[in-house]
Amino acid sequence: AGINSNSEGVDPIIDMLPVVDAFAWSTNAKLANEVNTIRTTTETLENL
Repeated sequence: AGINSNSEGVDPIIDMLPVVDAFAWSTNAKLANEVNTIRTTTETLENL
Protein backbone atom coordinates (compact mmCIF):
# COMPACT_ATOMS: atom_id res chain seq x y z
CA ALA A 1 0.00 0.00 0.00
CA GLY A 2 2.94 2.29 0.57
CA ILE A 3 1.41 4.59 3.20
CA ASN A 4 3.19 2.92 6.14
CA SER A 5 5.88 0.99 4.28
CA ASN A 6 8.05 0.92 7.41
CA SER A 7 5.44 -0.72 9.66
CA GLU A 8 4.85 -4.28 8.48
CA GLY A 9 1.69 -4.69 10.58
CA VAL A 10 -0.39 -1.98 8.94
CA ASP A 11 0.58 -2.50 5.31
CA PRO A 12 -1.15 -5.86 4.72
CA ILE A 13 -4.32 -4.52 6.35
CA ILE A 14 -4.38 -1.52 4.01
CA ASP A 15 -3.81 -3.86 1.05
CA MET A 16 -6.78 -5.97 2.18
CA LEU A 17 -9.24 -3.06 2.33
CA PRO A 18 -10.38 -3.28 -1.33
CA VAL A 19 -11.04 -7.02 -0.86
CA VAL A 20 -13.03 -6.42 2.31
CA ASP A 21 -14.94 -3.60 0.59
CA ALA A 22 -15.79 -5.80 -2.41
CA PHE A 23 -16.94 -8.58 -0.07
CA ALA A 24 -19.14 -6.17 1.89
CA TRP A 25 -20.64 -4.78 -1.33
CA SER A 26 -21.37 -8.30 -2.58
CA THR A 27 -22.95 -9.28 0.75
CA ASN A 28 -25.13 -6.14 0.77
CA ALA A 29 -26.28 -6.87 -2.79
CA LYS A 30 -27.23 -10.43 -1.82
CA LEU A 31 -29.10 -9.22 1.26
CA ALA A 32 -31.00 -6.62 -0.76
CA ASN A 33 -31.91 -9.32 -3.26
CA GLU A 34 -33.18 -11.58 -0.45
CA VAL A 35 -35.30 -8.76 0.99
CA ASN A 36 -36.82 -8.03 -2.43
CA THR A 37 -37.63 -11.72 -2.91
CA ILE A 38 -39.32 -11.91 0.50
CA ARG A 39 -41.24 -8.69 -0.17
CA THR A 40 -42.44 -9.95 -3.55
CA THR A 41 -43.51 -13.27 -2.05
CA THR A 42 -45.40 -11.50 0.75
CA GLU A 43 -47.23 -9.25 -1.72
CA THR A 44 -48.14 -12.25 -3.86
CA LEU A 45 -49.57 -14.09 -0.84
CA GLU A 46 -51.54 -11.02 0.25
CA ASN A 47 -53.08 -10.72 -3.20
CA LEU A 48 -54.38 -14.31 -3.27
